[in-house]
This record gives sequence, C-alpha cells and structure tokens, in this order.
Amino acid sequence: MATTHTPDTGDLTPAERRSVNDCLDRVIAAERAIAREQAVLAEARSQLADIADRQRERLGDTGGHDVAGRAMAAELAAAVRVSPRTAQAHLSEAQSLVHDFPAAVAALHAGRMSASQARAVAAEGLRLPTEIRPEYARDAVDAASSATPGQTRRIAQKVAESLDPEPLRERHHRARQDRRVAATPVGDGMSELWALLPTPIAEGVFDRLTRMARTVRDDRRAVAREQAKTQGTTGTPDAAHPTGRAFGVAPLAQDAFDTGPASTATPLAQGATGTAPAPPEHGRVRPSRPGAAAGRHPR
Repeated sequence: MATTHTPDTGDLTPAERRSVNDCLDRVIAAERAIAREQAVLAEARSQLADIADRQRERLGDTGGHDVAGRAMAAELAAAVRVSPRTAQAHLSEAQSLVHDFPAAVAALHAGRMSASQARAVAAEGLRLPTEIRPEYARDAVDAASSATPGQTRRIAQKVAESLDPEPLRERHHRARQDRRVAATPVGDGMSELWALLPTPIAEGVFDRLTRMARTVRDDRRAVAREQAKTQGTTGTPDAAHPTGRAFGVAPLAQDAFDTGPASTATPLAQGATGTAPAPPEHGRVRPSRPGAAAGRHPR
C-alpha cells in the first residue's frame, strides 16, 4: 500500500495522488538501495586498500614510493575506467570511511544515510584524532539522521568541534596556512573567483561586494527615472546620462580594488555583520594579476 507523503503538491485527483505516492515510495526504496550498494562499494574499495597496505609491508617499501598502492590504484582504474589518480583517491577515502567512521557505513547499509552524507561526516571528522573518530561518527550519524547533505555537514562540524581536544585558536592558526585564491574560467567570457579566507576577511569582502551591487542597482534605477522624466518632457534621452550608465560604478570599483598600501586595509571587514575588524596582518584584498589562474593569499 502506498504511503501518503506531505506536503501536498496541489489539486490532484485521487488517481494522481495515488500515482504520486507510488512514485515517491519507489524513489525512497531506490535511494535506500543505492545507499546500501554505496556501503558495499566502500567496503570493497577499503579491502583493496588494505591488501595494498599489507603488500607494502611485505615489500618493506619505506622510501615513500608506494609501489603497491599505485599498482592497486592502476588495477582499479583499469577495471572501472577512471584515472589512476581518481582510483587512488577512492581507495583512500573508502579506507578512512570504513575504518575510522564505521557508524556512517552502518547507516549506509541501513539506508538511513546517503553516500554524500556519509562523505560529509567523514570529511568533518578527519580533523579529529583517530581514536575518537568512531565516537564522533556515532554522534554525527544520530544527529543528522533526517538531515540533507548540506545540513549534515553543518551538524557534523558542530559535533566535531565539541569533541576536538585541540583549542580553537590553534586550529585556526593551522587552518590559516591553507588560505588561497583561485580563478576558474567557465566560458562565455566569465570566470568563477573562489577564495579560502579567515572569516572576518571573507565576511568583509562579501559585505563590500553586496553594498557595491546595491549601489549600482540603485544608481541604475535613478538613471532610468531621470531618463523617463527627460523623455516625457523633451521626447529624447538626456545626453548627459546615456542608457545603462551607473553613476557610482567607477568610484566604487576603484575603492574596492585599491592597490594602495596594505596598512589602509583594516576597515575592509568592519562593515560585516557581527564580525570584528580584520587584523592588520591580513592586508587588503587585491585583484589577481591578469591571466593568473590561481594564487596564494598574502600572509
């Protein structure tokens, strides 16, 4: 018998309602079956990685060459038609998931968690010492049993922070070493700009960009109103304010990407809601040099 799911999708006939319920039941069953198969896949990959580890020990490979690991990754890559590097990443990820986060694997077997949720739990737990990862996984899985993947990551972060024996100040100091900026072309003359920054800096940049965008939007509306008035009076556009010109764009852009002395940079994050000013050592965020695909944030 089909389950009645909520919320209702609208004015459906009884036959349509039954059909929707039946389809949703099949989707749920399929998702659970996929989760179980993902658990089987992770365990098989983990076992391959374990075999490579034992082979490495027999060979006495202590020089860091990892011949056994690369050979196993190459064999897996040929079997499933992926690159050796991708296969090696799959082996490492699966081995960590199975050995360090068994509660996540059990949740996959039971269909209580998707593979993306299990990966989120494992990713957030990697910061923890190995001996407390199983406890963390149990708590994270219980807390995120009905969450989405995005919610699962946030829940897992909180659980990991509550169990992490390392003080926050030390974790932040270590995490700052991974600051970086990357630009990725996406076609049609557009690129994505991605940055990993300390939170005060990131929130300050976001606040500045948001205020710039709002100013541009308001200026364009003001231009449109002035043009409408001019056209209504003379029947021709105002030559002093051509269509589409935003009054504040150039000064705002110059201010946002000023390449002046870094000592003037501390106000950058002061407009961020609930955030203290950025420390002076962060410096002003500057645009990358033309043609740069990726770079490191100044330290």
